[in-house]
Amino acid sequence: KYMKNYIGISRDHSTSMTSIARAAMKDYNSKIESIKTATLEEKQDTIVSVVECASKVTRVVSNSNVTKLEPMRDYRCYGMTALFDSVGDLITQFESVPDKDNKDVSFLVMAITDGDENDSVKWNSTTLSRKIRELISTDRWTFVFRVPRGYGAKVARLGIPEGCILEWDQ
Repeated sequence: KYMKNYIGISRDHSTSMTSIARAAMKDYNSKIESIKTATLEEKQDTIVSVVECASKVTRVVSNSNVTKLEPMRDYRCYGMTALFDSVGDLITQFESVPDKDNKDVSFLVMAITDGDENDSVKWNSTTLSRKIRELISTDRWTFVFRVPRGYGAKVARLGIPEGCILEWDQ
């Protein structure tokens, strides 16, 4: 059966990530390798988008084949944290794809972050939480927040299901 996956990753590059940047880069690199491997093994069509989150949201990769993902070699930290805007940007990108309503298409939005938010202008906790709950209810959208150990409560308030907040070691 034909399945297609859209995977969006938000990488938090704000100043608050400075002390854990190396661990976050390692986590990101291991995730993209896992995604590439699973895509090849399962022979699934996987489209990826990656955004960098700091004071603004920067699109690194937009709706490209998974083979376009490159490992990070440097994790530069700067500015504030527009975390909600970065997740919202990925949602917006995926809601505009032509096959978004196809029942054989799924969406995964993953944020690698310390959970801090202090600079979003388009999305706030209420609008993002509402949108996440709406999309999760379709059974075709999954949201995963990867945070340092002990930081899970910061993102739980967005309505992320408990099993979708994954903590990694610093």
